[in-house]
Amino acid sequence: SAVLTVTSNQSWKVSTDDSWLSLFSTGDMYGPIVSVQATENTTSTSREGAVTFTAGDSTYVVPVTQTARTLSVDTESLTFTSAGGSQTITVEGDSPFDVTSDANWLTLDIRGTSVVVKAAANTSITEREALIIVSASGLSEGTISQTISVTQEAAAPTFSVTPTSASFTSSGGSKTLTVTSNQTWTASSDAAWLTLSETSGTGNATLSITAETNNSTSSRSGTVTFKAGGTSYTVNISQEGAAPTFSVTPTSASFTSSGGSISLTI
Repeated sequence: SAVLTVTSNQSWKVSTDDSWLSLFSTGDMYGPIVSVQATENTTSTSREGAVTFTAGDSTYVVPVTQTARTLSVDTESLTFTSAGGSQTITVEGDSPFDVTSDANWLTLDIRGTSVVVKAAANTSITEREALIIVSASGLSEGTISQTISVTQEAAAPTFSVTPTSASFTSSGGSKTLTVTSNQTWTASSDAAWLTLSETSGTGNATLSITAETNNSTSSRSGTVTFKAGGTSYTVNISQEGAAPTFSVTPTSASFTSSGGSISLTI
């Protein structure tokens, strides 16, 4: 509300054509005072009006202005390390507000006129970006919003394979290998008797390596090579030879007087 004081020695009238303005005249009891009251402006646009006084042939017009809803933030961008963490945005203005983000790795917590932004750890070797939008709520017309860009640094590349060696008996079987990585990796074997359950992947993984039966009495070896980025890991594989075996069947034979032949199996 605002107060206008009229100075006159004649009868006067006051009026307004603006629906958002109300006029209350105190008459002569408290002096020639007019109270002008404005309703709340719930739009994104300022507005103008007027209060008109008339007395005889004289007219006075009092211009009236009302500001629009306002909203601003104290920063246009946020940067987080790969470890994540929290930062605070301060919101200024006379509007209630809502806040949203286009990233599920960001958590937003409104605390009065502040927004606490929490970023989860980035385990990827790729930098990531997001947007936060702070917008005025409860507006009857128009929109007011502020956009904050968010950047999070990439994690340092990680890559390892365990164990670094494995051994099999002559009967073969399977062993487990564990890949710890935040990159895309590949795996390959240099031996036909070794097979892998997976030959590529992204991130952490558990895979199996299978050795066929070794029927030879000689031991054998092979390698499985993992690569990610510029790093490689070699897993050395060994397999025992089969135990020596020797037998001949049948263990005896008899012939007739006419001779002949039989088969022996070694």
